[in-house]
Amino acid sequence: YIGVDKLPYPLSESFDGLIESINSFDSESYYKKVHEFLKSIGNIEFGGASDAAADEIEKHIKSLWQKKEKQK
Repeated sequence: YIGVDKLPYPLSESFDGLIESINSFDSESYYKKVHEFLKSIGNIEFGGASDAAADEIEKHIKSLWQKKEKQK
């Protein structure tokens, strides 16, 4: 379990706090904190999961077709 207060995202408890978080948002700092957090929890996302999944599905389908062709 990771408490909400440990997440690298701004937390606002009021409307005024939300406005302050929006106005003071620093994208460079945000991305750095998110990257460090994801690394600390063992996230190994490389940005290509959809492509990798599609490649595996395509290999599987080709393998099935090849097996079917050999059975003819």
